[in-house]
Amino acid sequence: VIERLAKDLQTSFPGIGGFSRANVFKMRAFYLGCEKVSQALRQIEDLPFFRIPWGHNVILLNKVNEDAHRLWYAQQTLLNGWTRS
Repeated sequence: VIERLAKDLQTSFPGIGGFSRANVFKMRAFYLGCEKVSQALRQIEDLPFFRIPWGHNVILLNKVNEDAHRLWYAQQTLLNGWTRS
């Protein structure tokens, strides 16, 4: 399903990047991670994940396994201006 979605998005939005198969999988993982954290916090729009760049979120998804730790790193990124490195 995700592979087909990626192809459909690429066809529907020519010239706009970010809809590769791998990136759509990352978007799904991001959604699932935010869904778990937002259930605990009750306000998804207040999550720091939505105020940091996508590239930062991708690194957090790839390198940090626990949702609570990911949330902490996202908060610290906002507070301290951390870069991806």
